[in-house]
Amino acid sequence: MNQSIAKAGFFPRFGAYLIDMLFLGCVLSFIKFPIGLFELLYPDWIIFKSVLFNFDIFDILYFVIQLLYFTIATSVAGTTLGKALFNLAVVDEEGKKLSFFKALYRESIGKYISSVLYFGYIMIFFEPNKRGFHDYLCDTYVIYTCKGQQALLIPSGLVNRKAAPQPVGAPVAPQPMPVQRTMPVANPAVNQPMPVSQEAPVARPMVSQPMPANQEAPVARPVVSQPMPVNQEAPVANPVVSQPVQPQSFIPMESKTTSESGNTGNIQ
Repeated sequence: MNQSIAKAGFFPRFGAYLIDMLFLGCVLSFIKFPIGLFELLYPDWIIFKSVLFNFDIFDILYFVIQLLYFTIATSVAGTTLGKALFNLAVVDEEGKKLSFFKALYRESIGKYISSVLYFGYIMIFFEPNKRGFHDYLCDTYVIYTCKGQQALLIPSGLVNRKAAPQPVGAPVAPQPMPVQRTMPVANPAVNQPMPVSQEAPVARPMVSQPMPANQEAPVARPVVSQPMPVNQEAPVANPVVSQPVQPQSFIPMESKTTSESGNTGNIQ
């Protein structure tokens, strides 16, 4: 059984069972009412005597009708009226519907053993695949059939069924080639006219702001171009003229001394 298929728990299965029993009670009431009337009028009839334990013929008839309802509905449609309202189905390990005898074994012996202390139904709470004891005996599962519920209960969403094995030597049907879809071509941009209600923004000229009254506007001073200096010739070094040495006059020592002494005497 594919583990990605969502299994139904205890409460959805119990709700489906109550709906089925309500449906069977409405159907069997059309049979029980005239039989109960005859039993009141003729209580000594043999058909109203106990046949098996405390059950008479009509009790056995009611059980057979109930058993046939669950068996035929499960084997033919894969579900009952109550299970169909809850989007439930009974399948085998391969995800297929049960055969008539397998469904009969599940609904009779399997459910009778599960009803002993109701342990076979209680184990649905803690069993990983949410199976009862009668499901273990028959290798069956109760699953959801609605894809919306599958998507809520499992991350992958859809139910993956096992592919049926192909017989050996069977011709393989050619698979059609996938149609290549062309990428949509982007339409060239068309110059759309500007809406009437909107005007195009007009560029506003920059207006020079007046200077404050207490400040004088700076006057730009013209740059006076200075004349280029005339190439002056480098001064020529004058040659040093050698002056003639003048001959010194020789004064005789005596005359010099006399003159000095004369000067001395004058001073005295």
